[in-house]
Amino acid sequence: MTDAIVDVHLRPGRDRSVRQGHPWLFSGSIERETGDLDAPLAAIHAANGERLATGLYNRRSEIRVRILAQGAATIDQAFFETRLRAALDLRAAVVPALTTGVRLINAEGDGLPGWSVDRFGEVVVSQITATGLEALAEPAYQALRTVLGDDIVIVQDDDVRARRREG
Repeated sequence: MTDAIVDVHLRPGRDRSVRQGHPWLFSGSIERETGDLDAPLAAIHAANGERLATGLYNRRSEIRVRILAQGAATIDQAFFETRLRAALDLRAAVVPALTTGVRLINAEGDGLPGWSVDRFGEVVVSQITATGLEALAEPAYQALRTVLGDDIVIVQDDDVRARRREG
């Protein structure tokens, strides 16, 4: 886990989409970025300094921040476990019990932008397409093992165009 974080300060009047829960923050909304520009995480601040959200950061992408949580948040194994359990609860309500193939995590739809996970029996196929999340893969994968059990096999599918665009 990393403690590196960049502070992203928005231009005046550009905080509306963040406040309304839009999952992405585009580079054109940003006034300035301070701190470790190679950090995987960003603290998003309104022009007045108010902390608005926490997200995955990539200084090379037009989608500069993929928002994980409103306000300040600790992004660690416990965070990923909470999101995974919520995704599993949602699927349990709509997917028949005997289904062996299912999308467990649907990126932004499950509050985990840049991460898709499909399960086929005891095999889990993961696609991480956000640079910031790649740096946090260890706690994310440990959360998968904690929630799904140590006997799962995790296969990471890195051959996707979105990863190349993210750098």
